[in-house]
Order: sequence, then C-alpha cells, then structure tokens
Amino acid sequence: MAAEEAVELAAYVNSVGIVSHNPEENISSAYKNLLTSKNIGLTLTRVKEIKGDGGLANSLVTEKGETISFDALFIALGVASSLDFARQLGLETSGDFIKVDNNMRTSNAKVWSVGMARGGVNQIVKSVGDGGIAAVDIIKSVKGLPNYIDHT
Repeated sequence: MAAEEAVELAAYVNSVGIVSHNPEENISSAYKNLLTSKNIGLTLTRVKEIKGDGGLANSLVTEKGETISFDALFIALGVASSLDFARQLGLETSGDFIKVDNNMRTSNAKVWSVGMARGGVNQIVKSVGDGGIAAVDIIKSVKGLPNYIDHT
C-alpha cells in the first residue's frame, strides 16, 4: 500500500509525498494519522503527465494543472491487500486486520490468515510461527484428526 511504502521511504529521505486519485479506498484513517505525524504530504488528484529534462523525470502535472517537482519518483500502481481480499471473501476484520482464532482460522472455517494480515508484530519470525500453527490446523482439518504431531 502506498502509505506503508511512503512511511518506509520517509526514513531515508528528507521529504515524501503521495499523489493518489482515490486515497479513501486505499489509505486507512490510522495510516492517514501516521502520514501526518511523519510530515508525508497527500495530494488528492490524478497524474496527467510526468515531465523531465534531458530524459530524467523531475516533475509531474496533475489533472488540476498543478506541477509537483521531485528529486526521485517511486511509482506504485496499487496492489490488492490482504484486507481487500478478506473483504471480498466476507471475512470478519478488526480495524485494518483479519480476525483469527488461536489456530489462525478466520470467520470462514476453510480460510486461515497469518503474519501481517492478522496484525501485531510485523516480523518474519512471527509470520513463520503463525504459518506453522495454521499448517498444523490445516492438516488436522484435511485429515479429520483431533490432534496432529509430525513424526517425520
């Protein structure tokens, strides 16, 4: 998501801005607050043209006719997030995350969610642990077992 990428970039540069034609759909209120706290600008318009001198892009023109200059440009065309996917499946969510039980099952008994999609600490070790819990529960579900211990 553009807001996550902007926050990450802000740690390395003096200034970051987002130009988005539809931020209401893509940026949650929690991320909008984070953007404000990190001094990340948000321009609400479509980009009409990217301009440059000598083959190097250095500004863009919005559909409103505004020119925004930049030293570097990072283009993110958008991706479907796990939250978007969860909503399409009708899964229960809490804020910006998918709700799960202790076995990582969502509100749909045939769908599990792990790692960043369910919130909490965004670390690989947590995601791997969540995946292990989900994997064991999936094996139990597929095999119809009340318990499962991998002896291999």
